[in-house]
Amino acid sequence: MACKLIQQINVSKSKSIIQIKRYMITQSRTARQSYIQEEKARQIDRENQLLFQKILGITMKQRNSSTTPTKTTLNYKTRKDFQQKIMDENQKLFTRIKQQTSYYKIQKSQTKSLSKQRANSSYLPSKKLQELYQSKLEQGGLTYKIRVIIDGQLFKIMATTEEQSYTRVLEMMKSDGILLLKNVFHNDFQKLIESLQISDKITIKGIQLIETHGKFG
Repeated sequence: MACKLIQQINVSKSKSIIQIKRYMITQSRTARQSYIQEEKARQIDRENQLLFQKILGITMKQRNSSTTPTKTTLNYKTRKDFQQKIMDENQKLFTRIKQQTSYYKIQKSQTKSLSKQRANSSYLPSKKLQELYQSKLEQGGLTYKIRVIIDGQLFKIMATTEEQSYTRVLEMMKSDGILLLKNVFHNDFQKLIESLQISDKITIKGIQLIETHGKFG
């Protein structure tokens, strides 16, 4: 009888130890996931700061070169006017992008008419589109296929994954997309793609920061 009681006590102790170990593992996983999420947020903030400082540096160089050119140069007025034009364009660029940019999703197997949902934009690329660049981006444990296209008068960035049944789309006016690519990313499509932040929508890292704290150009 005493032997059985001892066995029951040992079994009870073993179960308690197992439960404690499981609890510790669960807590460890939760803490690790929380740390990863916090680290991602800190990384995004660092990237935003770097992009902001880079663009701010370009801005200051442009302003200095436009306000202190050598007057003895024959084309002084032409260069000054050209620099001022660039500055004016760039100052307005981010405001326009913020106001006009649209984010939405396309179901891959969509049957309803999309024209009723959005009158001024085509959700699906038209037959007459120009594909500018295509690459892949790994983010949040997913691999996204990224396409940069011009569809009529729209500049679109599209992100798809095999795991999800929809496509994320970031769109803006064609002229603004070309200016963004030229003035911020120096026509480097890969840099543009690396600056993307993808969640339920696509955003470009740093644009909100620039809008809040400084002007580009």
